[in-house]
Amino acid sequence: MVGRYPYSWCGGNDHGPTHGTVQKQSPYCDDRNVIGFDCSGLTKYGVYQACGKSIYHGATTQYRQAPTVVDIGSKQPGDLIFYGNSLNDIHHVTVYAGGNNMIEAPGHDSHCNGIKVRETAIRSTNLLSKVARYC
Repeated sequence: MVGRYPYSWCGGNDHGPTHGTVQKQSPYCDDRNVIGFDCSGLTKYGVYQACGKSIYHGATTQYRQAPTVVDIGSKQPGDLIFYGNSLNDIHHVTVYAGGNNMIEAPGHDSHCNGIKVRETAIRSTNLLSKVARYC
């Protein structure tokens, strides 16, 4: 997945990338013809592939419905990492890859082009203190 598929608003399911839809908040990008993943579509796919569990789309829902939540200091590869202003205001989710790296569908650039799925270092800005473990 890394480097292969672009960000696509509402894209992705248990079986892989899908067409997105029109983004309902600024920058209002139209991803109906873009096959790829949004952040929670990528984590939905990852959890299904890793442990056969189908989870809901949406970062906040993925946090709230996790069977196990642990402190970020106890994270393991495959855990979902969350970003937001609080546990009630989550706006991004990624997959912990190990070695202080994460895999994410990061979003659009300033021209509404989807940035491709990437592996990058965990960012500390808006990083929440808990991770979700599904497997």
